[in-house]
Amino acid sequence: MQLQPKREVIFSVGMRGLWDSSFWEYDPYVTTDKQKGALISWAAGNQSDFINATAQAAGRPVPKQMSYTWMELLQLKDEGYLKLPDGVKAVWADGGYGFIRGWQNASEGDGLYTREFNMA
Repeated sequence: MQLQPKREVIFSVGMRGLWDSSFWEYDPYVTTDKQKGALISWAAGNQSDFINATAQAAGRPVPKQMSYTWMELLQLKDEGYLKLPDGVKAVWADGGYGFIRGWQNASEGDGLYTREFNMA
């Protein structure tokens, strides 16, 4: 693998389901918001720990990390069930039409994901 020193690498951590949907649509055992938030928090935490350990073992600085707050995650984050690991920034996503929910809770360094659309 050839390194590209002028490029910044940002890892995305988190958990989503098949075909751009929530994972719990396919898991009948995860039914409460507390369970959903705990499982996503666990997955993001393990991914972040792996990224950090790999960078440390390679003698490299820890790369930036982010997590998308897709529509189904906003409520979990607002209710305190979804906890992102330290150093992981949230990317606030729109609902497909440019309206960003939850941006009032954004922290310094968070990002924004939206798409251009045409109403014509």
